[in-house]
Amino acid sequence: MKKTFTILLLWAIFFPAFAQDTVPNCYDENPLSVNKPYIKSYFTDSWRMLSEPARWQGSDWLKAGGFAAGWILIYSQDEAIYDFFQRNRFPFTDNLAKYFFDPLGIGFYSIPMLASMYVYGLSANEQKPKTVALLGLKAWLISGVATQLIKQITHRHRPHQTDPVNPYIWDGPFSDISYTSFPSGHTVSAFSIATVLAEAYKDRAWVPVVSYSLATMVGLSRINDTQHWATDVLAGAVFGHLVGRFVFRSYTYKNCIRMQAMTSDGYPGLSVRIVLN
Repeated sequence: MKKTFTILLLWAIFFPAFAQDTVPNCYDENPLSVNKPYIKSYFTDSWRMLSEPARWQGSDWLKAGGFAAGWILIYSQDEAIYDFFQRNRFPFTDNLAKYFFDPLGIGFYSIPMLASMYVYGLSANEQKPKTVALLGLKAWLISGVATQLIKQITHRHRPHQTDPVNPYIWDGPFSDISYTSFPSGHTVSAFSIATVLAEAYKDRAWVPVVSYSLATMVGLSRINDTQHWATDVLAGAVFGHLVGRFVFRSYTYKNCIRMQAMTSDGYPGLSVRIVLN
């Protein structure tokens, strides 16, 4: 009953963003449906994401280097951050994690919400919520599969699996499959969907704020529950965000960038009009 209420509450919070747009947008002209091209896009988008570093330029490598430096800094403080959360852990934080943030992180709330967006789009003949729901599902599935692969390559021990607490135990490939701390799958899941919603409805300023805040709390709850280190959560947040942004922008790049054969002054030429409403 509590979980059903939570799903309805999330729907009530986000429903104003799904309401009909007052201006035409690219979703109306290029809606997504569950068909062969959509299924195929799972594989094409996955391959493009995997090969993306080959297309990076100088600024991209600087960003990657900045993230690596920040991650290493936090890695040196993983144990201290974990101890801080455990010292400030209370029944309230445990219950909040158990009944809200943990189910949200595994998709128990977010996937039904995406499904309701899709149904709403069908019933109201609104293409945007239907398309955004399918993009969110794609980001969630792609990031989920990739996360499991990374976990099986790194085999990092979770905080509750070490005695004494030690954040520096990584067994690497071909070891015990029960060690799957890195990265935080709950955080990846939450941020992948949050990013799609934030990108699609960024014209409503509150949507990115609410989406990213909820996703962040999912990540912090995993430290509270002794399931992850801070660096697991950080990596999960960045990875989920990157997958969600890539999936969304891959769609908009293909469908929301109009190539026009005439310039605005009427002479032959090529101009680009970006429509992201």
